[in-house]
Amino acid sequence: MVTNELLSFIQTRLNEGASRQEIESVLMSQGGWSKEDVDEAFDVISEQSQESTEEVPTRSHSSAVGSGDGKQPNNSRGIPTSVLIGGGVVLVGVILFFVLGPVLGMRYNAPNDIEGFLADFIENSQKVESFTYDVSLSIAQEPRGENAEPFDITDPIYESRLEDVEDDIELFDGVKSIRRDLNSHERLSGSFPASLAEIGTFAEVDTDSLDYQRTDGGSGYELAVQFETEEVFDYLKEDIEGEHTDGTITFTQDTSDFFFLSANRVLYKSSFVGGLEGLNMTAISLPARFNGDVSFSGIAGLEEEDTELPDMKNSLSADVDWGDLTVKVDAESLIKDEKIYARVNHFPSIFFFDIEPIRERWISIPEEEISNNMLSSVLPSDTSESEEEYLSESPRMLSNAVSEHNPFVLNGSPQKKELEDGRNAIGYSLGINADSFPEFYEVLMSDIISKLTDEEQIAAEERALEHDLAFFETEEFTELVEYLNEHVDFTIWMDERTGYPIQYSTEVVFVPNPEAIPEDEMFFGPPQASSDTQLRLVSKVTLSDINQRIDIQAPDDPLTFDEAAELMFGSRVIEDRKATIAINIRADIQQVRSEAELYYSDNSLSYEGFCDSDRWQEKSEEISELSSDVSASCYDSADAWAAEATLSGGGVYCADSTGFAGEVEEPTAEDYSCD
Repeated sequence: MVTNELLSFIQTRLNEGASRQEIESVLMSQGGWSKEDVDEAFDVISEQSQESTEEVPTRSHSSAVGSGDGKQPNNSRGIPTSVLIGGGVVLVGVILFFVLGPVLGMRYNAPNDIEGFLADFIENSQKVESFTYDVSLSIAQEPRGENAEPFDITDPIYESRLEDVEDDIELFDGVKSIRRDLNSHERLSGSFPASLAEIGTFAEVDTDSLDYQRTDGGSGYELAVQFETEEVFDYLKEDIEGEHTDGTITFTQDTSDFFFLSANRVLYKSSFVGGLEGLNMTAISLPARFNGDVSFSGIAGLEEEDTELPDMKNSLSADVDWGDLTVKVDAESLIKDEKIYARVNHFPSIFFFDIEPIRERWISIPEEEISNNMLSSVLPSDTSESEEEYLSESPRMLSNAVSEHNPFVLNGSPQKKELEDGRNAIGYSLGINADSFPEFYEVLMSDIISKLTDEEQIAAEERALEHDLAFFETEEFTELVEYLNEHVDFTIWMDERTGYPIQYSTEVVFVPNPEAIPEDEMFFGPPQASSDTQLRLVSKVTLSDINQRIDIQAPDDPLTFDEAAELMFGSRVIEDRKATIAINIRADIQQVRSEAELYYSDNSLSYEGFCDSDRWQEKSEEISELSSDVSASCYDSADAWAAEATLSGGGVYCADSTGFAGEVEEPTAEDYSCD
């Protein structure tokens, strides 16, 4: 049945520029309307539109407009009639503009300059609060273009320090070899040698330059090593316990052997060069016939107040061709009323396990399991207060930096196209402005650093910013910008009707350069990609249903996490999991006894208030996080206390001020006693 509400919804969405296909999808998949009702509603709206545009009959005038003397007739106030008519037309036009403009959907007044576009983009982006999205990514090897140039840009500041640092790294590797020889000597003889000459090491290090001393009668040693570079010294002193001064690191028999030192760990390399080097490493590691297609789609609803997990729905689909092996993945996740669900439709069982028992079935995922499964990468994580402030301030910081120093240029004039869903869009292809980008980056990063609270992170970011600003002064930075502008096409598409950004498209053509990577950094073996190929990456992010109310429904009758695990692995896994939870509950409840006694001593020899104290609250949270089926309770008085927790397999574990700690059949702690 067609209702006024349905007609109003369709008309409003049409005025906002939505396509019929898009509106039909929302109404039938999320609103519960039938195809017949939706079609009938569109027919009604079409008929109304035709009636409103029919020609209105005009009245004929037998009298002449003019007065016969060639002059315009005047009204009683002496104002020419043509002026009145013209003024009336203008007035009616203004009224129609302001009254009917929003209803009819006025078109976006697209700017032709970079400043106007960026201002509109930032303003309109901040108005986007909810949307559905589709993300596609394709990676393919293809024949190399005729004028293709392999990536060959370095960070000269990094390179200038590399030789000195590599000498210190070689010294460090030699010291590691000497320390292994010292340990071997101690195991064979029962003590460390009196001098390094006794171990006969093969390490390529001048042992006379090392300060070695045996300590504690041969049961220990101290090996002082002087490093020449500040970078290596600073890196090692952070991870090696002891007093280290003036570039000297002192190793002992207790110093960990699990240290790997490389130039990339010690020296900062501009992230702009490092990112492209990482892409180069990936490109040369891919098989020559590699092709991959990945797509994401989902719904992001408006976040309600006091809601940590807003309603949303995500899906992942991937097809990857490794040449001799094709892999397909299809999975979904959903959040409704802060409850999390997942469904796996297709997954390669050859790598992990057979998903057939749970294929295409929704599973309810307890929060405590999120960190242990693949959904942790697509679900919101807890953020600190400073991180939340940073995230909320990010649009403002970016807007300020862009306003002060525009970092982009337009590649040609704005272009138009029709998206797959029928919406018309205006595209702006952006490039990097090498002259203004350094100032933009400095303003943005300084603003970001000012929001950080961790001192070590602040210091690291400040060092990185100082390095990047110095890199921007080099010829290599200019070459880098030219390379990116030539090999990367990044376009933002604005809705021609509303001005909202509705699509981001990126195309990267990357020509790998195996010679740019040292052999000792070829972690995946020799290059696999052919020398006559290049890598093409194409990504597209499309937003729809912007700021529309989105109704996400919880799945019907989902499996519990334990039910899914039992279907996959059998009841033994569930029993082992419950047993582990029970062991942890017992350990936590037993620890409550010591916490209660410490509180008793600090509280004038009284237990009263213990259950409201941080000592119990923290322990209670630990117990509750073990499983969604576990709950903990605490009761106190001046002279006694008792705490209990339910076990996943049934029963209650209890501890009290008498010293009792054990399992009981019924909850009894309310009487300040487990007995």
